[in-house]
Amino acid sequence: MDVGNWFIVALCSLVAVNYVVPRTDVARRWPAVFWAVNGIDFAVGVVVLLHGVPGFESHSIVRFMVGLAVLMHLAQNFAIKSRWDSEDRQERLDEEMRERLLYEEQPAETDPRLAGVRTWRSGGRGSRAVTGASAA
Repeated sequence: MDVGNWFIVALCSLVAVNYVVPRTDVARRWPAVFWAVNGIDFAVGVVVLLHGVPGFESHSIVRFMVGLAVLMHLAQNFAIKSRWDSEDRQERLDEEMRERLLYEEQPAETDPRLAGVRTWRSGGRGSRAVTGASAA
C-alpha cells in the first residue's frame, strides 16, 4: 500500500472516531478525549485543504470536499458539546428550582428571640420600620 491508501484508511478511521466518540458517554466523561478528537479534526482538515490528499493531487475537488467533510465533523462535534452543556445547565436549574420549592414550602417559624427586631415587610424603600412592640 502506498501513502495515498494509508491516508484514505486514516481518514476513514477518523470519520469512525468522529461518529462514535461524541455520541457515546466517553467524550462527555473525559473532556480531554473530546478536545483531542477535535484537535485532530482541525489539524487534518486544514492539512487536507492546504496540501490535498496524497494520490489525488491532480483532483482539487477531492482536496476541497475531504477537507470540508472533516471540518464539518468538527462543527457537528461542537454542536453536540453545546447540547451537552445545555442539558447540564438545565439539570442545575431544575435542581435549584426543586431546592427553592422545598425551601418555600416549609412553614415559616417565628423565633421568639426576634420579637423586638425591626422588619421592613410593609413596603419598599423609605417605608417605616415596624418593631414587634409597635406593630400591635
